[in-house]
Amino acid sequence: MPGHHVVDLSPSALAVPMKFGLVRIAGRHPKTYQVSFLAGMGKKDDPKLMQEWFKLVQEKNALVRYESELMIFARELELEDRQSRLQQELRERMAVEDHLKTDEELSEEKRILNEMLEVVEQRDSLVALLEEQRLREKEEDKDLEAVMLSKGFSLNWS
Repeated sequence: MPGHHVVDLSPSALAVPMKFGLVRIAGRHPKTYQVSFLAGMGKKDDPKLMQEWFKLVQEKNALVRYESELMIFARELELEDRQSRLQQELRERMAVEDHLKTDEELSEEKRILNEMLEVVEQRDSLVALLEEQRLREKEEDKDLEAVMLSKGFSLNWS
């Protein structure tokens, strides 16, 4: 049914904000990892510490991306709902024959049509934005992987 959507309230969906908060806390102190790593230079490097740091960076990036996607999807739902309401209003107005309508009513139909076109354009731009973000994220992942490989770290995130 247009305008009605199911919201995921499963434990895994609710855990994302909590996990994001924990990663944010961990992300506030990346210098701690860097300082520990740099202090170990000349001695024995701590590859496990750096591997964990890279893992946290990737996990934080994934959660930030997820949050961004959720915001885009929420906006998409708002626009979808608006479009549905406009379509319903237009259908009701078009049920009356044009020769029985006042100039104001005809003008209002045109306004509704124009607003519907704007909503469609906004939805299209959201789709383009989402695709652009995915391409940029893919590039960022490749860059992070290249840095990791150049430092001799594995890409195994387990």
